[in-house]
Amino acid sequence: MQKHTSVIDLVTRSRVIPMIENRVQFAGLLKQPARERVLMLHHCNVLELGSLIEQAQHKGYSVYVNIDHANGIHADAAGIHYLADRLHIAGIESTNAKVLALAKSANLATILHIYAADSAGLESALDVADPQVVDLLDISPALAIPYIHPPLSTTLPLPFVGSGLLSTAAQLQAVLAAGAVGVLVTQADFAVIL
Repeated sequence: MQKHTSVIDLVTRSRVIPMIENRVQFAGLLKQPARERVLMLHHCNVLELGSLIEQAQHKGYSVYVNIDHANGIHADAAGIHYLADRLHIAGIESTNAKVLALAKSANLATILHIYAADSAGLESALDVADPQVVDLLDISPALAIPYIHPPLSTTLPLPFVGSGLLSTAAQLQAVLAAGAVGVLVTQADFAVIL
């Protein structure tokens, strides 16, 4: 099995992580000079992207899959092992702690996606953030991160990234200044923000 650099190290180096939502975006990203070293597959059929995943890996990318929003693969042991053993992805993102435990048992990096609709929701989601299973947190919407008090960087048990609702470089910088080690952005936002 392929050895992967720590997800935290990768995100900290890249800071802005593209979320790929279809084959056209993926192919377009691979035609550009590689700025990032991490990418997240989101809202696309992972099984149709095998050749592009392989190309990305040859270019030095670590590929992660948001398994809650991926088509063509189930968030069960068989699906996770297929992603790990056949597609050699680096890690899984999910809102489900049991899915992340399966991914961890397959030696994949794990990202717990948390929707911070309010402080009670954030607290209850953090109850399942077991550092033995979860490597990194993804807080959505990222736009809220700079306004959460006390700051997440002082209260969360793990490093975190932000995702969702960012549309300007200033918003992205505010999320990073609030302690996020990185930010996940869609390809459309990626072009506007950078």
